[in-house]
Amino acid sequence: MGQGEKAGKYACFEIERRFLVDALPNGCNQTCDFVRIRDLYVTGTRLRLRRMENSAGILLKAKLGRKESVEGRPEEAIMTNLYLEGDEWDLMKASLGGVWVVKRRYKEVWMGRRWSVDVFEGAHNGLVMAEVEFGRGQAVEIPPVVWPGGDL
Repeated sequence: MGQGEKAGKYACFEIERRFLVDALPNGCNQTCDFVRIRDLYVTGTRLRLRRMENSAGILLKAKLGRKESVEGRPEEAIMTNLYLEGDEWDLMKASLGGVWVVKRRYKEVWMGRRWSVDVFEGAHNGLVMAEVEFGRGQAVEIPPVVWPGGDL
C-alpha cells in the first residue's frame, strides 16, 4: 500500500521520515509563511487534539486524530482523523488532559518532494525537525547540506 491508501473504512496509511535539524532551510527565516500547530497529546492514549492556525491566528483546521504505528515498520502509521468545528475543539480542549506541543510549520520543496519543517515553541523551544511523506518502496534522499542533522 502507498501513501494515502486506505487502512480501513476511515483510516489511511501515512509513511514518513523525520530528521532532527539544526535550523530552518536556506532561504527561509522566521518571517516566511507558516502554520502554527497546537497539539494536545491525550494522556494514556494514541489520541491527538490538533488546531492549525495561519500566522495571524485564524483557524485553518481542527481535528482529533489517532495514530498507530505499523509493527516492524517504524516509518509507517495508520492515521484516523475526525475534523472538528472551532467550538468542538474548544470543548474537547477543556475536557481532555495531556501534554501540549506547539510548533510553527514551514513548507519547503527539495528534490521534487514537499518537506515540512517544524520549529518548536514553549517547553521545546529551539528544537527543529524536518519530515517528508512518501509512498511504500520509494527512496528518500536526505538533504545533507540544506538540513544537516540526525535521522529520527
